[in-house]
Amino acid sequence: MSPLALPIAALLGPYLAAFLNALLPSLGRPLLLACSLSSAGLGLKAILSSSPQLLAWLGPLGVQLAIDPLAGWFLLLDGLVFGAVVLDGWSRPQRASQLTLMLVLLGGLGGAAVVTDLISLYVTLEVISIAAFLLILSETDTNLWIGLRYLLIGNTAMTLYLVGAALLYAQTESFGLSEAAALPLCAGHVFLLIGLFTKGGLFLNGFWLPATHAAAAAPISALLSGSVVTAGVIPLVRFSLLNEALALRIGTVGLASALLGVIAGLICTDVKRLLAWSTLSQMGLLVLMPASAGLFGLAHGLAKAALFLSCRQLPTRALDHWNLGHCRPDQRLAFWLAPLSLAGLPPLIGSLAKTGTPSLAGPWLAPPAQPDRDSGDRGVRPSLEPGRNNACTWRSDPSDRRRRPGVVGGSGAAAGAVMAAPAPARLPHLPAVALQVALARREPGGRPAAPSTAAAKTPGSNRRSQHRPSFCA
Repeated sequence: MSPLALPIAALLGPYLAAFLNALLPSLGRPLLLACSLSSAGLGLKAILSSSPQLLAWLGPLGVQLAIDPLAGWFLLLDGLVFGAVVLDGWSRPQRASQLTLMLVLLGGLGGAAVVTDLISLYVTLEVISIAAFLLILSETDTNLWIGLRYLLIGNTAMTLYLVGAALLYAQTESFGLSEAAALPLCAGHVFLLIGLFTKGGLFLNGFWLPATHAAAAAPISALLSGSVVTAGVIPLVRFSLLNEALALRIGTVGLASALLGVIAGLICTDVKRLLAWSTLSQMGLLVLMPASAGLFGLAHGLAKAALFLSCRQLPTRALDHWNLGHCRPDQRLAFWLAPLSLAGLPPLIGSLAKTGTPSLAGPWLAPPAQPDRDSGDRGVRPSLEPGRNNACTWRSDPSDRRRRPGVVGGSGAAAGAVMAAPAPARLPHLPAVALQVALARREPGGRPAAPSTAAAKTPGSNRRSQHRPSFCA
């Protein structure tokens, strides 16, 4: 089989299937399930691959794609979430238009995971926004204002994103993510990050998220919270891996988002709104650990999709009158296992993402490593290397006092445990959770963690060309 067969089936297949479904509506569910399996297969292949697969469509001046392990985690997530949604509704009547929109949405999410330039990313995010907007309206007309608000906020954010992309292009004469990340912090980065924060539902930019996810039907909420929000987070993770200064700013917003989601969840009385606030909090934790973001996103997406799908048959969404005794056994199992996975209970998948193992450690989780004495490198510098399943490797100055592994994971587990607890039981735990999350951004000695020094400049070399990170090797 050609090495391009699976990428074409996973990335272009959903669009072709959507066109075919419009002609033959009876094929909608099998086509969506097949596209979900191809996306999951491509993601699993990328995770297990020793080097990223680079694709150049339409020649050297066309679209450049990189199917690396980071993209693989999110491709696997999209395939599993969409597969779960289609299997959950297999026996229920469903309009062909909904299945067509789901196929377009799946294609947009796959593209957002693998694109390497700002304009292609803009196109895929707009496709995702339009498909999600129409899906929100597909169940009932009462969601008209919710859907319009989602679309208007998304379009405004992407306008700012385009302004940022234009400013960065003026300096680099390129729309590549690597070139944009190699620049010092500037106004272009600010506009770009505002747009991506809004699409990813982070901190104040994510206030649209709870109402939108709560108003949509259960399958649509599962797609929005399990997969769609990750489209705006993936580029943030890539910027964090390529630029430590950007990683610090993105991580600060992520920490604020994690705290905001927990605090808002304490006063929430609606189960779907509680799950939506939890999504906002978990996306904040995800950008705090960029090198383990893929596994973290997979764990969160699977758990959140299971919880939203299980909300379909609840007798009431009010937490004050909620009783798991009225649920079916499979629903009770989902309401137990999914929150425990979000809280990081071993041996569930959520614990693997939140413990910060060395092979998945991010810039704030990685243990100190010996510097390269021959090259004279000092400080922390990201580099994407082939043959590594983690998204990047980090070399740090041994004199830097780095955080112990697992501190951010511990804060995420505490926040997840509080969010999973009944409403009256959550309030007493807020101070402890806030303190633990705050300590996750400090050194063991109690002082704020200082940014690492820049790499030493060697004689006779050009600093910018020597240390410019590449998107993938």
